[in-house]
Amino acid sequence: MLIEKLTTQDIEELATLAQKTYRQTFSHSMTIKEIDDIILSTKSVDAFKQFLKDGDDFFVAKKARKIIGYIGMQKPNFKMSGRNPTSKDQALKGIYVDKKYHHQGIGRQLMDYAFDQPRFKQAENVYLCVWEENKPAYNFYLNYGFKKVGTYDVIANGKVIGTDQVMMKANS
Repeated sequence: MLIEKLTTQDIEELATLAQKTYRQTFSHSMTIKEIDDIILSTKSVDAFKQFLKDGDDFFVAKKARKIIGYIGMQKPNFKMSGRNPTSKDQALKGIYVDKKYHHQGIGRQLMDYAFDQPRFKQAENVYLCVWEENKPAYNFYLNYGFKKVGTYDVIANGKVIGTDQVMMKANS
């Protein structure tokens, strides 16, 4: 497996993986319309192009030249109940692994890779948002050293449809 920085040539493949894994994870908890709205704004080809323009970083895990997972990094841009991020903090902008490759350590390798990048190394804290009912992801973050510090409203079609847990890991 190879982890490398996302290139513009890989955006379409990344968007396809992001959309597929998002639907698999949340199809039982949201309507199709809600999922489509979130995918359009956060997992589409245009969304990823805009994220790159905005200065977000993405790293992809590849096996046989095929993207099987990714991790994103960004400046925290959300308001939450609880402790709010500062300009010295960073945020995880998703970590997704193709379901066929779960339980093979790819998520941990992506997380380790991200935390070895200057963007996360220099941050005082790293934040992320996760749906607490997504137990595999929630427990993965707990085991990686993240702690719950607040909540964040999930919005689709202009209305609040749920609440994510905001977690933080302090760099020491």
